[in-house]
Amino acid sequence: MKVFNTLTRRIEEFKPLKKGRVRMYVCGVTPYDYSHLGHLRPAVFFDVVRRYFCHLGYSVTYVVNFTDVDDKIIARALERSQNPLTYAYPFIQDYYHCLALLNVQPADFFPKVTSHIPIIISFIQRILKGGYAYEANGDVYFSVKGFKGYGRLSGRSVEDLLSTGRIEVSPLKRDLLDFALWKSAKPGEPSWDSPWGKGRPGWHIECSAMSAHYLGETFDIHGGGNDLIFPHHENEIAQSRAAFGKPFFARYWLHNGMVTLKEEKMAKSTGKFIPMKDLLERYSSDVIRLFLLGVHYRSPVEYSDEVMWAHTSRVERFTSFFQRTREILKASLEQRKENLPPADEKLHSWTEEFHQAMQEDFNTPKAVAILHSLLDAGNGVLEQNQNPVVLNQIYLTILHLGNLLGLFQEEQANLYGSSVSKSAQNLLKKYEGAMKEILNFREELRQNQQYELADNLRKRLAESGWIIEDAPEGPRWRPSG
Repeated sequence: MKVFNTLTRRIEEFKPLKKGRVRMYVCGVTPYDYSHLGHLRPAVFFDVVRRYFCHLGYSVTYVVNFTDVDDKIIARALERSQNPLTYAYPFIQDYYHCLALLNVQPADFFPKVTSHIPIIISFIQRILKGGYAYEANGDVYFSVKGFKGYGRLSGRSVEDLLSTGRIEVSPLKRDLLDFALWKSAKPGEPSWDSPWGKGRPGWHIECSAMSAHYLGETFDIHGGGNDLIFPHHENEIAQSRAAFGKPFFARYWLHNGMVTLKEEKMAKSTGKFIPMKDLLERYSSDVIRLFLLGVHYRSPVEYSDEVMWAHTSRVERFTSFFQRTREILKASLEQRKENLPPADEKLHSWTEEFHQAMQEDFNTPKAVAILHSLLDAGNGVLEQNQNPVVLNQIYLTILHLGNLLGLFQEEQANLYGSSVSKSAQNLLKKYEGAMKEILNFREELRQNQQYELADNLRKRLAESGWIIEDAPEGPRWRPSG
């Protein structure tokens, strides 16, 4: 297995820290608005990464965070006269809902900043103890000049980094590149007690603290969009190495390219984005996945209605093949498997090419092209009324390989006698743990007699499509509609 490591800027053989295990952390979303296609590109890609490592026999521990307290969240909440601590929850649920409908398997852990404040404070104390940070009037800053190797991930000099325009200015800093680990409380903002007074975490420290908590001081893969390389991931490396003194924080860094709209990055901050809930009303998960996986993950992918309709036609070709094949075969999966002869040489060659593509830095465009070659071969068998056993082999091979890309779940459901809606509901059930956390938080508000906040949270969840019902045995939840 080979991957492109942003840290070294070359293709490397993947070797996990522990045999048979992969530990992976991917930066999630800052939930101050509804999820859009740009958010879902890393979700889909790293879902494929996880699926493929599992296929290779690895035990994978996968963590995706939520930055649920942040300058943007606070600003939006205050603009709408809402509590910043509850503002993010409906957008988190929107993200979960989009993941489920896109057949993205849930991460093993979805940590939120607000649930890990003591861990973050302890992490900051480690950095201070090592002499890599300083306190200034209730703020705590990381001293970049005191850390050797800063800029290695982005491959840029300190002078270049200063010119990026992504540096937060503060008169309390000793140096312009220094960044906040802890921010002192401001009027109207949420805050927590700390050794430096009331305040909240800086942006970057959360991922260092939570990844170490769930995966250890050094782990295998850190991922995210390439817009996070600087300053976020560069700062994560500095913090984590300063805290633990290890030569590596994450050993392999994988970064996906941006989704663009009219050649500009799709982003909430610019208003140039398409909400996923709108896209999911127009296109199936297979169409969206083929669109995202049809371009190599490290390259940008340009959204347009024309491109989406082209992928819709491609999905319809697969659907037509599946339907015609099922009509011909009319046998249970178990009966078919019992009578399968060895696959012919060409089918075996395609399967090998698929796996070679995936093992060369997750070359999903080539893998998708092989699925289309299999589809053409299957349609050729149908047109010539050839051996149904060969047809069955092609059919099952497309489904098996497609499943590694998260494709064709509707056909998988048909194959096993399940409805598509039941399949989607089963995936939604996997997010129950996250929903229970929100219900527990609402219950805490009620117990503390913060009824207005609890009612506001319930109302905003309903606006996002999640109904909360208070029953004698406790609160229940369900999707609306």
